[in-house]
Amino acid sequence: MRESTLHLRDAWTRARRLLLLFAVLFFGLSRLATADALVLREGNGRYEPGRYLSYLEDNSGRLGIADVMGEKAVEPFKRAESDRLAFGFTDSAYWYRFQLRNADSSISDWILEVQYPLLDLIEVYLVYPGNRIVSLRSGDTMPFSQREIKHRNFSFPVSLARGEAATIFLRVKTESSMQMPLMLWSTKAFIAKDHEEQVGLGLYYGILLAMFGYNLMIFLSIRDINYLYYLHYIGGWIVFQMSLNGLAFEYLWPESPGWGNQATPFLLFFVGAGVIQFTRAFLQLKEHLPKFDVMFRAFFWIALALAASTFVLRYGIAIRLANGLGLVALAVILLAGGLSLKLRVRQARYFMVAWIALLIGSIIFILRQFGILPSAFLIDYGMQIGSALEVILLSLALAQRIRMLKDENVRIQKEATELLEVRVQQRTQELDSALKDLSVASEKLRDLSLTDALTECKNRACFNAVLEEEWQSARNGRRAISLLMLDIDHFKQINDTYGHLGGDACLRQMAQAIRELIRRPGDEAFRYGGEEFAVLLPNTDLAGAIHLGKIILDKVASLQVVYEGKQIPVTVSIGAASMVPEAGMSSGALIGDADRALYEAKRRGRNQVCHF
Repeated sequence: MRESTLHLRDAWTRARRLLLLFAVLFFGLSRLATADALVLREGNGRYEPGRYLSYLEDNSGRLGIADVMGEKAVEPFKRAESDRLAFGFTDSAYWYRFQLRNADSSISDWILEVQYPLLDLIEVYLVYPGNRIVSLRSGDTMPFSQREIKHRNFSFPVSLARGEAATIFLRVKTESSMQMPLMLWSTKAFIAKDHEEQVGLGLYYGILLAMFGYNLMIFLSIRDINYLYYLHYIGGWIVFQMSLNGLAFEYLWPESPGWGNQATPFLLFFVGAGVIQFTRAFLQLKEHLPKFDVMFRAFFWIALALAASTFVLRYGIAIRLANGLGLVALAVILLAGGLSLKLRVRQARYFMVAWIALLIGSIIFILRQFGILPSAFLIDYGMQIGSALEVILLSLALAQRIRMLKDENVRIQKEATELLEVRVQQRTQELDSALKDLSVASEKLRDLSLTDALTECKNRACFNAVLEEEWQSARNGRRAISLLMLDIDHFKQINDTYGHLGGDACLRQMAQAIRELIRRPGDEAFRYGGEEFAVLLPNTDLAGAIHLGKIILDKVASLQVVYEGKQIPVTVSIGAASMVPEAGMSSGALIGDADRALYEAKRRGRNQVCHF
């Protein structure tokens, strides 16, 4: 009896120890699982699952969901070392896993977004308690119409009621760069985010299309081959960027996944060919760097050949070649620009300024493609940001090139008059042809612009149009309209003493001062001509015009205009006039009165306001 009692006690002791060990293991593992789970809370509609991810590399590409679940997993998952995983180009399939638990959120419908639209195949498995599995598929090898959610990024619906938990597995197989930037959204947050993205993308593509249209108009006007190469580049770049961010697959070829999968490397080669030709022509490499010109011509034909090869090469090989050639080409372009700058090729300065932003953005993007740099916003969108700046600056560089060509033609024409008659006739024919084209382009550009480039004030043509409009409005409403005519005192002496650049500094600061003082809607400052400005004041009587004129007078006199370390004293004479237009009166009467008042101010000694 005693031995039986001892045996029972020993059994009870062992049982208590086993229960205690089980409890420790159970609660410890529960706490660990809780710590590793992404917990959904009330009031939050946006989560980044990256920090909760584990991953498994499948070298064979044959593992299925049954092979990676729970105790059946053939290999252990590795915890992610960063919030955004990127493995570069790889032939392996990758499994990703994270746990999801809805603690107290009233939202049950969520959207899991993969923010990299170039992945070939994504399989999503939502594993609920009881091993209930919901499977979803997407990727750029499937038609767009088969996507669960019609969006440029791969997006999957996730249902998780309050108090419910699930484990999410993702299997990714792709020939593009292996990246997994994940976001989890509530439906409302996803719609709001998508709206903001559409605004940003609209602005970006609007800039590119505006620059394309602007340069197309100039090319059609002057037939400069530089603009044709630039249009080749920017047109291909627009479609290339749409391919990168999924918009091309959504809107241009949604039911052509085969072409969509090859479009990215093809467009990269196509854009590269345009960039190479543009660089050759813009920097005039044949004249300044003939060896580089030969190299660039070789690059051009290589780029075209590789573009054609994308239709037969595997995507993985083609995109590696495209990125590799892109890095080499970008380095050579930068080197050519730097050497041209060293040789004092005038347009090289504008070229380098315009390209530096795109070069940085492109290099960052390509390094990210190879997995050297991590995925982040500025890295992911570095090429878009850089390219938006580049197309604007490069368009300005092309416009500046026209101005330089015009200046160069004027200089050559002046020298040609001092040469022998035969050379004069030969050069004059060349100049006449170039000046004829430039004259047509200049007239069309002037028609497009109503702003004075130096002072940033509206110009004389704009003044005439606005004055007529305000004059008619004042006559119909029986309201006063006033005009101030301003002229910088002794401006010729300023130019003679400090040079024309010193005079330009005076004009810019005076224009800025006037604009700062004009605050009423409808009031406007114009550069009337030379050193003369006009300020149009609708709904203003003579007293108001004189008051503003005195304020401008004091402001200009207090300007600190400094040029090359020397302070330039600046004063202004102002003529004021005001009228209530009557039937049959012309706006020229208002200009005449203001002009006479201006000359009266000069006659009285300048630096004052006069009126009639």
